Amino acid sequence: MTNKIWLMPGDVGENSYIKVIREDLLARGINCNPFSYGVFLKRAFSGDIVFCNWYENNAVRKGSLGVIQILVFCLICRFLKFKLIWLRHNRIPHQVFGYRKYTALIACYFLAKLSFKYLSHGLKYAHEHGIEWVAHPLYFRSFDEGITGDYYVCFGRMMKYKKIEDILLAWSPGRHLYLCGKFERNYREVCEKIAQERKLKVSIIDRFISDDELKTIVSNAKGVVVANDGGSAIISGVIFYAFSLGMKVYLVNDLMESEVGFHYKGVYQIKSMQNNSPSLVSKSNIYESARFVYEKNGIGPYLANLAVRGKNARMYN
Repeated sequence: MTNKIWLMPGDVGENSYIKVIREDLLARGINCNPFSYGVFLKRAFSGDIVFCNWYENNAVRKGSLGVIQILVFCLICRFLKFKLIWLRHNRIPHQVFGYRKYTALIACYFLAKLSFKYLSHGLKYAHEHGIEWVAHPLYFRSFDEGITGDYYVCFGRMMKYKKIEDILLAWSPGRHLYLCGKFERNYREVCEKIAQERKLKVSIIDRFISDDELKTIVSNAKGVVVANDGGSAIISGVIFYAFSLGMKVYLVNDLMESEVGFHYKGVYQIKSMQNNSPSLVSKSNIYESARFVYEKNGIGPYLANLAVRGKNARMYN
């Protein structure tokens, strides 16, 4: 018997991660749908899988009430025999301080202790916490070699917690860098000031960028620069978007590199650019190595295998 998989959050909006997971599971012949609380009534005692992402953010938005909601949710999953799979994306939700930080950590504790499986995309984080590592999904199932422009690109929401200023302080004036994405209030001015003072060649696209436009910009770049030091996020999805297009990835520090691990080709640190260009590796090699890792250890194959095992999969301890 194959169990259904219910994806959280159910209302994906602009969440490309959930969309990609759903497409991957459907391509594998797995029945998956957005989660809603009505599922508890319709599928009680079915052994179905609830794949849960970012649910701890409820404790940030709602405080103690959110923590209680998460605890009750976990207990209901156990009582009604749903297999709750929690994938932890962040050490702590972004830009959270004080009381809300502690409510978020309590929520994470409940999710970690009461889930059927507790997973992470960060290799180092998984090993340190004794949990299962699964590879992050890729965003495209094939890629074009395309052309290679004369620029590097850093994309996504330009938020203060990503510390884009660290990239600019380490960036070489001789290399052209695009910053693509909507900036947090007053943060663009901070980045522009550093670029001007250091006389950097930086181009800014401060707006929402469509999927098609982003794919074109990234595909034609020389490489992708990841604006994330790993302080709050365990690992950045930008890395795997880049791999999906065969792009080299440049990281700020050792922490994020250790979370990516040694499985992938085309991973470098920004400081390595100051010496000579990193060793040449083709787009196809980068994409194929990432695809190999995903098919062997990815979250899609992991969930699909668990669903196919159905009720034969051992329930909670």
